[in-house]
Amino acid sequence: MSITKNSKFGEFTLSSILLVLLLVTPSYSINYMETYVPSEPHTANAMWIEPSSVTAADIGDKFNVTVFVNVTLESFAWQVKLHFNSTSFNVTKIGYTNGTKSDFFSEYSPMPVTPRVNNEEGYILHGESLFGNDGKAPGYGSLIWVEFNLTQIPPQNRSTLRFSMPYGIDTFILTPYIEVIPMASVDGANISMGPTGLPPFPDINILIVVAIVVVIVIVSLVIMRKRRRRKPKKHEKNEN
Repeated sequence: MSITKNSKFGEFTLSSILLVLLLVTPSYSINYMETYVPSEPHTANAMWIEPSSVTAADIGDKFNVTVFVNVTLESFAWQVKLHFNSTSFNVTKIGYTNGTKSDFFSEYSPMPVTPRVNNEEGYILHGESLFGNDGKAPGYGSLIWVEFNLTQIPPQNRSTLRFSMPYGIDTFILTPYIEVIPMASVDGANISMGPTGLPPFPDINILIVVAIVVVIVIVSLVIMRKRRRRKPKKHEKNEN
């Protein structure tokens, strides 16, 4: 990093700090990607939503969530009913996580169904089933992804996405014997909205690096400024 002779101490310090902050501060935009490997894995048997915490600050913001399962029994079919606050959100897109089928049944040729979306009552209903004697071996995988749009910020600035309860009625996974696979955990997602729904603060290690860089820049500038003050002026040399 170079300093020109005409640079002012205050202006350079401020611009340097802003540049460093822009370089190391992460982006908080929410982008959807088809997810096959969970980033928040759960011990079987479990069904959950990722990410488990979402921030939507302004009306019109969109975000995506993905439903995952992890089971220790052979499976044949699944259905998910997901509830949301219809006064604050609506569903804009929904689909399986592997094109025309779920990643969970990606090695098979399952029977797809048309998802049911009700933005008035606030729920989505989706499912999938194998054929004949097929049965998926125990394991994990993603089922569906859903895109939501924030339409109104509620007074409490918070909301949740949750599966229908009790588990086993509208939300379930079945074995090839048409028996419900019991779940140890069925976890939804928390959504923060509005002014209090601030993005997560940068990691402490990032803050430490920023602090060190800022201190080094300031100390270097102070030293250079002192050296320039000590340098004799040209007319003083001529008089001697």
